[in-house]
Amino acid sequence: MGDMAEDMDVAGVVERGESELHFQPEVDLGTGQLTGMEALVRWSHPARGLLWPADFLPAVREAGLLPALGRWVAGRVAAEVTRWPLGTRCTVNVSAEEVSNPSWAVELAAVVAAAGVAPGALLLDIPAAALTESTSAGLVEALHAAGVLVATAGPAPAGVPVDVLTVGRALVAAVETDDAARAGVAALVATGLPVAANGVETWAEAAVLHGLGVQRATGFLFGAPQRADRTRWQLAGGSTWRGSYVGDGTGWGHTQPAQALDRELAGEVVAALPDTQEVPAVRAGLLPRPSDPLAAAAVPAVAPPVTVVRPRRLGD
Repeated sequence: MGDMAEDMDVAGVVERGESELHFQPEVDLGTGQLTGMEALVRWSHPARGLLWPADFLPAVREAGLLPALGRWVAGRVAAEVTRWPLGTRCTVNVSAEEVSNPSWAVELAAVVAAAGVAPGALLLDIPAAALTESTSAGLVEALHAAGVLVATAGPAPAGVPVDVLTVGRALVAAVETDDAARAGVAALVATGLPVAANGVETWAEAAVLHGLGVQRATGFLFGAPQRADRTRWQLAGGSTWRGSYVGDGTGWGHTQPAQALDRELAGEVVAALPDTQEVPAVRAGLLPRPSDPLAAAAVPAVAPPVTVVRPRRLGD
């Protein structure tokens, strides 16, 4: 075990049961429909509190524990999605180390079958570098036989039948101002496969992506990652994200300038959240404020009316 892994005592991530899963909402950019969740692992560190993947996954990789962590995540997600409404999809990020294991797909299929996961309820996001034309077609076909969908970033190798193409945060952050980034996203949409964006944080990013034909997205714009119990509560309570920029399928829009929305947010009028209990996330700076003036310019003038959610103040 390397120095980083020893310093962080990463054995606790797997061996002492200190991991937990949080789920971030995925929405349809055209309708606002809540279409699924993305599973994100957290480490409940006994001394440092709740740690995000960037804080501990490098040490977990150094310790050779990524496959063990992946097995834990797969088992927990498989059990969790069976408690969600039918038609709700969960995306799980998979490491190259897991995919390189020849028995990985067979083991995963057994976990999915044992839990009774519905076909199409699990989407595995596999790194593009882990998919090769010579070996990956059979792997993806085995996953499909188990009812599991496959996504990857960028165009997949020829002959590898993936189901979804993803746009990462780096490309999402550039689509407002970079012609090459927009062309890259448009090329993915032109393949005819569904395209989903990760890490959407501003109104302008969402509007541009929607205009380019991206169908689904996750990111702090739509809600912060949340515990499994809260995820079940949200899914049971309704299937539409009640943000102020959701359109009717023809485009995103708003009824106020971005600056006015900023002033309203300062007064705790929350337009970007699925429900009132996420107010602390705005106060803590975990969710963005729609201050970018490009947001107003990026949407059509004929957008439908919208509702700004006015939550009760804490303590009311």
